[in-house]
Amino acid sequence: MIDLEPAASPRATVVIPAYRKARALLRALGSLRSASLRGEPFETVVVVNGPQPEVAAALADTVRGVRTLELPDNVGFAAGVNAGAAVAGPDSEVVVVGNDDVEVGPGWLDALLDALGAEPRWGVVGSRVCWPDGRRQESGCVCFADGLTVQVGRGLPAGSLLHLARRPVDYASACALAVRRGVWDALGGFDPGYVPGYYEDVDLAVRARVAGWVVGYEPAAIVYHEESASLDPGPKAAALAQNRARFLARCGDRLIGHGTGSDADPVAVAHAVERARGRVLRAVVAGRRLRGALDRLETVLAGLVGAGWATWVAGGDLDEAAALRLGRHGIETLEPAVATPAGLAEHLRDPAVCYDVVATEEGLARPDDLAGWQPVAVPTSLASVLAGTDLWALARRRGDVPGGGDPGAR
Repeated sequence: MIDLEPAASPRATVVIPAYRKARALLRALGSLRSASLRGEPFETVVVVNGPQPEVAAALADTVRGVRTLELPDNVGFAAGVNAGAAVAGPDSEVVVVGNDDVEVGPGWLDALLDALGAEPRWGVVGSRVCWPDGRRQESGCVCFADGLTVQVGRGLPAGSLLHLARRPVDYASACALAVRRGVWDALGGFDPGYVPGYYEDVDLAVRARVAGWVVGYEPAAIVYHEESASLDPGPKAAALAQNRARFLARCGDRLIGHGTGSDADPVAVAHAVERARGRVLRAVVAGRRLRGALDRLETVLAGLVGAGWATWVAGGDLDEAAALRLGRHGIETLEPAVATPAGLAEHLRDPAVCYDVVATEEGLARPDDLAGWQPVAVPTSLASVLAGTDLWALARRRGDVPGGGDPGAR
C-alpha cells in the first residue's frame, strides 16, 4: 500500500495528471513518500484524464491518502493540471506539477521549496531531470525566437558536474515544476489550449516573466523521467508542431532577442543559457586541489555573483556535493578534467566558452593558451582571487565593462 496521507495544512499541492500508464503512475506516487526528508507538509491530487478503468482500479487498490479527480473526458495535460490545482487546500502556497511517468528523488520537494525561499523573485522553478539510468535529460531549457526549444545538458552522463548551479532559465519542463500559488492563480494556470500537451510550460514561463517573475532551475531537485511514456511518437510530433505554432501566435513578440539555434548548435545554446542567466561579466577559477580552499572560494565567488558576475570553478578534487554547495549561490562547476593543463587549454579553445577573467593556480595555464584564445581575457592567479583581488579592476582593462566596471552603474 502506498500511503500519502495529506497534511492537515499542506504547504504544497502536488498535481499529477494520469493517462493510461497505471504502473508508471504507481511508481511515481511511491517515490513521493521520500519527496520531503524533513517532513514538509504536502497533499497529492491525481487527475484521471478520461475514463481509465485500469488506472482507477490501481489507485483504489494500492494508494491511500491521495485525492483523485476522475474527469469524464481526456481534456489534455494543461487542463488536467488546472483541474487538480483548483482543488488545492486553502493554505497551500505552491502548486507542484508532476508527470505520471516521473519518479522523484529523495528530498526533491525540499529542494524546490528551498529555491523559492532563497530566491524571492522566482515565481516558477524546475527540476534536474534525468533518465532512469541517471543520464541527464534536462537542466533547464532555452527557447529561440522561432519557438524551437532545447533541453540544456541533454545527454550528459550520470555524475557530470555541469549545470549544477541554481540559475534563471527561459523555461523548465512541466514534468516536475513548482509554481508559487499566487503566481499560478494570477496567471490562471496553464493555457488549456495546448492539447494534448507540450508548450504549456514555455507559455507559462513567458507569462510569468511578463508579470515580473523569474523562472529558475534547481539542480538539487532531482527526478527520473521515462519521457513521453504517455504519448506515442507520431502523435507527439503532431502535438509539438501544432502547439509550437500556437505558442508563437501567443508569445512570439516576447522572444525578440532570443536569436536562432538548435540542439545541433552548442554555441547558440551556450549563448542562450547566458542570455537567460542575465550576467554582465564572466570569471573562471581553476585549480587541481580546491577542496581545502572551498570555504574561502565559496565566499569570494558568492560575492561576485551578488555583484553581477557569472562564475565557474574547475577543481580536480571536487564532486557533486561540492558542486551543489557552490551551485546554491549560482556558481557553476566544470568537469574535473578541466583542472589540468591540457584540459584547461582545450576548454578555452571551445567556441562556446567566453570569460572576462581567467584565474588559475601556477603552472595550470600557459600564457600561449590564453593569448591564442581570446586577447581581451585578463589572466590572474588563483591565489589572488582567494586573497580578494578586485576582479572589477581587472575586468576594466578590457575597456568594455558597463559603467566602467562599477556594479552600481549597471
